[in-house]
Amino acid sequence: MNQFCHSFEHSYTLPSISDLYPEGDYAIIKRIPKTLIDSRFFQWLSSHNIAVSDLVVAWKPPQTQGLRNTKYGTIHSDGPNVAKINFVLGGELSQMIWFDQPKFVFRVATAINTPYRQAADSTLKEVYRASIKAALINAEAFHWIENTVSDRFAIQTTLVDAVTEQNLCFAQAYTRLFG
Repeated sequence: MNQFCHSFEHSYTLPSISDLYPEGDYAIIKRIPKTLIDSRFFQWLSSHNIAVSDLVVAWKPPQTQGLRNTKYGTIHSDGPNVAKINFVLGGELSQMIWFDQPKFVFRVATAINTPYRQAADSTLKEVYRASIKAALINAEAFHWIENTVSDRFAIQTTLVDAVTEQNLCFAQAYTRLFG
């Protein structure tokens, strides 16, 4: 196991892009109802004493390679103790990139008011990268999506303990689901 992501195979039925955006107007990030996701996914999580506290879809259009801070994404952390399972639709050749801890950080809120920590320095050292379709990810570590070919839609589930409702860190979620 690396400390950033763990890809896995699944047989869950995922919603189509038209199900995620019935109005046809792509939002950079928006919450989606749990009813759009295969109930077997939530049953699998529940069997490991895990629940989902937030369920969103994030859209990222193709961009120039190496362009790291734009309105469609910045190098950021989703906060302390944040593990997510992401399902990616589209985004051929896209990669999720993790970086070392920045020296300077400031807090920002997304369009749906989720608190992020953003890196003030865009010259951070890359420490890991992966192409993912279904993966447990470390969203606490500073990361960014490089997407150069086609629209990328990531269904993101924030994982919490099913009893305490406290966020799970990547290592805790990995141990429960795959360890």
